[in-house]
Amino acid sequence: MISLVMVDNVFLGVVGIDIDLYALNDLINSMAFQSQGLVCLLSNSGIIVTHPDSTWIEKNIAGLNLHETSSFADSLSKGAEFISESKSWFTQKKSIQYFYPINIESMGSPWYVMIEIPMDTVTLQARTFTFISTVFLVAFLILVMYMIFNFADRKANEKRLLENIHQLETTREELARHKFGLEILVKERTEELATTLEELQSINEELQSTNEQLNHKNETILQTNEELNQTLQNLKDTQLKLIHSEKMASLTP
Repeated sequence: MISLVMVDNVFLGVVGIDIDLYALNDLINSMAFQSQGLVCLLSNSGIIVTHPDSTWIEKNIAGLNLHETSSFADSLSKGAEFISESKSWFTQKKSIQYFYPINIESMGSPWYVMIEIPMDTVTLQARTFTFISTVFLVAFLILVMYMIFNFADRKANEKRLLENIHQLETTREELARHKFGLEILVKERTEELATTLEELQSINEELQSTNEQLNHKNETILQTNEELNQTLQNLKDTQLKLIHSEKMASLTP
């Protein structure tokens, strides 16, 4: 690149810039930009100076016969940075191209560093965020449904618990009434049993008294029986004596 040095229409000399395009190409290609993006250098006339694919080098974008080349060339001539969203010249994929001018003194128009990123890569984070948001939304809806189900189940459990408590209270009241009735019944049966025991005790006393009387009469009868037996024995002895006396009297002449 050669530029004339003029001061007040006086020619002072020539300034030249020697650029090693191969080294520049290697330097730019070594720049990693996103996973599928690329960086290339464009001259002020639209010639591709550096590119990761060497087959594109020295081609002029104006001669690619692609869409929007004329409007793109107009944008290059303005010397300002700009962004274009269109189909890539190189991959034919929808991409975003960012053009940053390199202004060098005494150059009529600047060169440009073009950074191209496929739209899929640009929107990857958005799609990832959308996917994560969808996952969180689904998880949130599941959580809400679970909370609703849990709330409904808890309400049902509370209702069943209240019913069980009411039934327990009813059963307790019935048991209290039965207990009261049983206490009264036991008391009545106890009083009747006590009365019966008193009657039985009175009858037992009467039976004991009657038994004593019978025992006394039995003793009297036994004693009388012994006396009768003794009298009978005496009578027998006397009868034997009389018989013996009569026999002896009959034997006397």
